[in-house]
Amino acid sequence: MNKIKTLVIAPHADDEVFGCAGTIMKRLSEHNPVYCVLVTSPSKNLNFNEKQLIKRSSQIEKVREKIGIPKNNFIELNLPSTELESIPLSELVGKFSDLFKKIKPNEIFLPHYGDAHSDHRIIFNAAISAAKWFRCNSINDILTYEVVSETEFAPVSSQQFLPNVYIDISKFFNKKLKLVEIYKTEIKNHPFPRSAAHIKALAIHRGATSGYNYAEAFQLIKSRK
Repeated sequence: MNKIKTLVIAPHADDEVFGCAGTIMKRLSEHNPVYCVLVTSPSKNLNFNEKQLIKRSSQIEKVREKIGIPKNNFIELNLPSTELESIPLSELVGKFSDLFKKIKPNEIFLPHYGDAHSDHRIIFNAAISAAKWFRCNSINDILTYEVVSETEFAPVSSQQFLPNVYIDISKFFNKKLKLVEIYKTEIKNHPFPRSAAHIKALAIHRGATSGYNYAEAFQLIKSRK
């Protein structure tokens, strides 16, 4: 069986865990290469002090190690979080084009284009432009993932997340919860959207929809076979 080279694009540290951790671990367990691009990083401009920045960096590295992505396959662009509007779209498209040409992924996972966070929408628009077949002929499947507190808070529009692909993560769900807990500052008690209870409920709901104990859901944007 041919290996699938997977690329997950995360606007912020934690998006990769909330949206794709189970799928990443499943792909790796099947001996498929997985790459992750972390696009932005926090800065002192967002009231992060030096101690907080060091702690965040440590959390990112711990998640990378425990999820199993090789260090060489984990790329940090270090663009300014919440300030992507100040970067020309053509520049972002160029960055993703260079990454796609270098990695040559077969499938890419993107933040959903209707998410409440503007960083998610900007990154989707730039990456989808760079993923045109004549720019990167290796890409066969483009999917968007859901991030709790962003995807479900999107305004009512034609850009709602409509999952049509479900991946069984039953063997990996408990480890996903442990990975989420590494980002301690992001997790609070129910009914906060980013709670262990909500993450579990969503995985159960997606699993019940597709016939698994736990699942992650995605919206297939394009498939080229």
